[in-house]
Amino acid sequence: MDEGQPLSALDYFNKAMSNNPDHLRSKVGIALARLERKDRVADAADTIKDLLGREAELSPWLKGRVYATAAELANFEAQWDAAINASDKALSVNPDEQWALYAKAKALAGKKDAGAAAAFDAAVAKARTSPVFYFDGATLLQQAGQTDAAIALLDKYEAVFKPIVNTTADGKTVGALDRDDRYWLTRGDVRRDARASSTTRSRRTTSHRGEEREPGQGDLRQGLRCSSPRRSSTRRPSSSPTSPRRTARERCPRRTWRWARFSSRRKTGPPAVASTPTPSPS
Repeated sequence: MDEGQPLSALDYFNKAMSNNPDHLRSKVGIALARLERKDRVADAADTIKDLLGREAELSPWLKGRVYATAAELANFEAQWDAAINASDKALSVNPDEQWALYAKAKALAGKKDAGAAAAFDAAVAKARTSPVFYFDGATLLQQAGQTDAAIALLDKYEAVFKPIVNTTADGKTVGALDRDDRYWLTRGDVRRDARASSTTRSRRTTSHRGEEREPGQGDLRQGLRCSSPRRSSTRRPSSSPTSPRRTARERCPRRTWRWARFSSRRKTGPPAVASTPTPSPS
């Protein structure tokens, strides 16, 4: 789970359940993995409800993990205050419950609270080698508008994993961070979204600083419409045969700038064909 691979975690928990169908740690692990995958959330909610009803059978560690899973369920339902309350209950039972710290940080980020960055720092301090807390935390902080905090969280991940060196099959040494695709993809996504957000803000600022239009000056959509007064609901009498109907140019004099295009599209009839003399029979 800490590696961000809930599907693999589900396989291990299901194997444990096949040996002991009432294995409580596997039950809460399955519920948490399903919430992280956003799959079969209703089954996860039923499991949490069942385990909370058996609170007397739970050890302090299991009780903290169950409350942390309940906090993740509240985060899934966007009930940020309920998630914070469940996280606090988990931490009161087990102060070292890393998933409770993570769930609380997610709730604060969902509320766009300024304390979200410090909450993610507390989560990664308890689990320094858990990539999911760094990657998801950076994404959520960037979505909350705290780009600098998101980059700082990824810098903490780099500081932890950069000294690790792996040896390849041919005897070469390669840094673990150099082959960490998830890290580089997350960092690139955060910077890309931050750049897009700053571009959008600059465009909005430029549009608001535009010159003030003169009276009678409209946008393109207003120019395409006729500026003559709207007709009243009273039906006018039909024109007599002696009075000719007004043309489009007379009905809408402000449309003269478009008159050339309008007149060019009028049907003028088929083009004249020059007659050729018929040769006389010899």
